[in-house]
Amino acid sequence: MNSKVLFSLILGFILCLSQGINYSQLAPYFPTDAGDKKGVSTTLIGLITGAFDLSDFIAAFVLASFMKAENQKTVFWVGGLIAGVSSLLTGVMEWSVGGPPFVAVCVFLRLAMGIGASMVWSTGVLIMAPLIPSMDDTITSWTESSIGLGIAFGPPIGSALYACGGFSIPFFTLGTIQVVIALMSWICIVNPSLSAEKKVNIRFDKQRISEKDPGFSYFGYITTGFVLCVSVPLVMQSMVFGFLDVAIGPYLEEKFDIGGKVSGYYFLPFAIVYALCLIGLAPLIERGYGGKIYLTSIILSVFGLVMLCIPGIFPNLENSYWLMFWLTVQGMTISGSFVPASQIFETLAFDIGFRDSQNVKLIAASWLNCLFATGRKFGPLFSGGFFLDLYGFYNSCLLQAGIILISLLFAVVAVWKRNLLF
Repeated sequence: MNSKVLFSLILGFILCLSQGINYSQLAPYFPTDAGDKKGVSTTLIGLITGAFDLSDFIAAFVLASFMKAENQKTVFWVGGLIAGVSSLLTGVMEWSVGGPPFVAVCVFLRLAMGIGASMVWSTGVLIMAPLIPSMDDTITSWTESSIGLGIAFGPPIGSALYACGGFSIPFFTLGTIQVVIALMSWICIVNPSLSAEKKVNIRFDKQRISEKDPGFSYFGYITTGFVLCVSVPLVMQSMVFGFLDVAIGPYLEEKFDIGGKVSGYYFLPFAIVYALCLIGLAPLIERGYGGKIYLTSIILSVFGLVMLCIPGIFPNLENSYWLMFWLTVQGMTISGSFVPASQIFETLAFDIGFRDSQNVKLIAASWLNCLFATGRKFGPLFSGGFFLDLYGFYNSCLLQAGIILISLLFAVVAVWKRNLLF
């Protein structure tokens, strides 16, 4: 590995990481600030935060369907630039009027940021994995992990920056960093070699691979029954992530009088456990435990959500430490379901008949991004908006536990029928 390749990998990981941080850093303070200072309802706050995920989903679908290999580097750094500029402009909204104008501009900027994030997240693996073909799987895991780490550590970083200077400082700081890294990526990242483009990933058992051409591409893949069965629980898990982003800040302020300057730190154990799981699960997945980890994590997520709503029945358990502990469990379960999912989707693509390893990685990364974006869209809008307004925090947790439990049935069918327990 020469210095140029190493520096390219570092820049790529940092851009994916910073995009994850920029995405989630507003969770501790934005709902409270937008509600108290700008007069925005909880449902509209969910609309603003969920706009990111709507455009992320659409952009990921378009990229997977139409992007060409020679454009991957350009898509990567331009996406980072778009997202960084959108963040800077969002910081300016501190001095805007409230009400509908604030909502409209914030929705537009979150839509732009979602497009930029999709461009970064969908192409990160495709750019960096070919740089060291012998470490293809490891780099893929690191790239996915950097995205997850950024999202997990965003809230405590957002709280720290908010405490330093209010609403605009997190957006200005992280937006500037992202613009600089995007421009450095344009100048410094080595163009990935296309020589490995047609290489078949030998990690998969040849007996599992069909010899005939699949006869269809991305849309046909994502509408395959077993792909959808694996996908449904991931959407539900992602909805929990989006729900917690919107709900935790107001919940802490209402129950324990903990404001946005501190509430983000309650996500810190969540982020640490998420990070440790990302590191610890990769070797287990490589040894063939991916399907087991995927199913176990979904079951544990249901149990964790039930535990989050227990203080609604037993008020003596209503304290911030109970919340922090079960948030930590949710961090572990979300990591445990999404980390092996990429390998599961790649396996299904090879089973269907796809042979181009670059195309398989693009399909898996883009579809995983679409699923995450879908859940993150409906999480703030429905779970963190409509359900939270109608049923309150505790009942919303219980409702989501029931939905995930139902989705688990689809996952069990897919994992069992396709022998995805590895």
